[in-house]
Amino acid sequence: MQKFIYVFILFLIMACKDFPNSVERDNPNDPRAQYNSQPPVVHFTVTPDSGQYRETLFTFDASQSVEPELPGTPLYFSWDFRGDGSWTPFTNKSKALAQIRRSGHVKPRVRVRGGRGLIAEDSTNVYVYKVPYANFAWKKDQKGTIQLDAFFSHGYEANFPLQYRWDFNGDG
Repeated sequence: MQKFIYVFILFLIMACKDFPNSVERDNPNDPRAQYNSQPPVVHFTVTPDSGQYRETLFTFDASQSVEPELPGTPLYFSWDFRGDGSWTPFTNKSKALAQIRRSGHVKPRVRVRGGRGLIAEDSTNVYVYKVPYANFAWKKDQKGTIQLDAFFSHGYEANFPLQYRWDFNGDG
């Protein structure tokens, strides 16, 4: 009889524990878990958001990207710095530094590959400008008047014509 009571009490204790009735979805600790086969969630930034052609070093950062179905699994990143379809090989580095060798509005992209091999992609907008080239000549006429000529100056942006300012007194 005493054995029966111990078995009955043990059965009651185990019955009172919180056991799930079904398989939990997306639980990485449950080997029976079911997944939705979702790609990683990409969080992507570029700083600064504008810079000078072939001069500014941009920081590409996708370190906040996550794999919600398999937390803790490594992610792999591929970069298209100019937005022209030229991708780098996948690497486990979530940050990259690069100069953008293209001017105007550029749309750099990142691809993130998760633990199940699924890939997610994101992009952002960056403006890359070229600094105009300033060149001028001067000459003095017979009356002593100085003539300035900026004919050889040119700008790189066709949509933004050059504007000229002269500082004759050197006072800024």
